[in-house]
Amino acid sequence: MHNPPTSLRERKRAETWLTIHQAAAALVREKGLQHATVEEIAATAGVSQRTFFNYFATKEEAILGLVPPRVSDEALAAFRAETEGPAFERVVRFLLSILRSTLHPGVPFAERKALVREHPELRRHAMGYVSQVESLVNDLLSDRAEDGTGFSELASLGLPDSPDTARALLMLAGTIMRFAYSRDPGAALSDADAEAEISEAITIFREVFEATL
Repeated sequence: MHNPPTSLRERKRAETWLTIHQAAAALVREKGLQHATVEEIAATAGVSQRTFFNYFATKEEAILGLVPPRVSDEALAAFRAETEGPAFERVVRFLLSILRSTLHPGVPFAERKALVREHPELRRHAMGYVSQVESLVNDLLSDRAEDGTGFSELASLGLPDSPDTARALLMLAGTIMRFAYSRDPGAALSDADAEAEISEAITIFREVFEATL
């Protein structure tokens, strides 16, 4: 999740970001995805196209109102502090905690969900954020500490320290995360419902593995 902006400059940037998103979402509802152009979104928001691209890379990003994922110190500390349960389950929960960092507090989840339901082509762009999350975690699992300790995230999980292990673990955890997200994006990303949704997804995969492997 994101901390509220504190300085005047940060508050103004946050206000501009939200204004552009709201203009984009409103235009999509009014004209449809294909006819809501960057030029019109910028004009409706009262900013230049150059300013638009300072905040969003594409109109789809502006419509969805998502922000780039990040690994917060709190999320990393919580991941490292969790020592119980299979490694892949802990990585699934870590992936979801990072995916939640893409949610802007000023955009109601129900609004974003409705936009994706009305314009299914936006789902592909939303899933692109899932790929970004997986890339962040892959880098984290693959890297060793540069402080001379040689600390390895994989070794701390009781796994062989190799690129193949990192990829295999991430593919397994990522598949479960995508499955949970596809079943119910709202529940998977909700602080209140995520644990139950992820636990159910893990159980389903475990039953499939046990019955087929």
